[in-house]
Amino acid sequence: ATLPLTGEGANVGNACKNGITLALEHLPEDLKNKISVELEDDGMISKNTVSAFNKLVDFSKVNAMISLTSGCSNSIAPLAEKKHIPLLAIATDPKVHKDKKYVFSIWVTPETESKLLAQEIIKRKIKKIAKITALHDMYTAINKPMDETFGDKVKTVFHEEYSPEA
Repeated sequence: ATLPLTGEGANVGNACKNGITLALEHLPEDLKNKISVELEDDGMISKNTVSAFNKLVDFSKVNAMISLTSGCSNSIAPLAEKKHIPLLAIATDPKVHKDKKYVFSIWVTPETESKLLAQEIIKRKIKKIAKITALHDMYTAINKPMDETFGDKVKTVFHEEYSPEA
């Protein structure tokens, strides 16, 4: 698995790591010897995800991969497809798995996620919001449907994007 164990996404990456560890601990005894997980920290930086993927596939000879975030998953999805490595992508961007046989997204679509978030903001009668988001496919995929759901009910008064690689 490639996860952001440091940097911008460390809180989510470490939560995924803990979930994987918990799942392994609860495997039936006969499977515990057959399944192992190797983790690589990509820091939520796509070029690191590619390096980690290549290391895990080419040297550790893993049979499947897990990745977190759309940007990181998009960076390795073509590699997984080419090398026939099943990839479970925890990612919102539908491009991650579109037209691929070996890549699967296990997250809600950006439309669903952003619509639910926007509906909650409207329900709470919030009229103005500010967005500070990373330049990352995950946030790009969510922003447009969210703004469409807001319509004229919620105004974005400030929106700044920054590079997580900076």
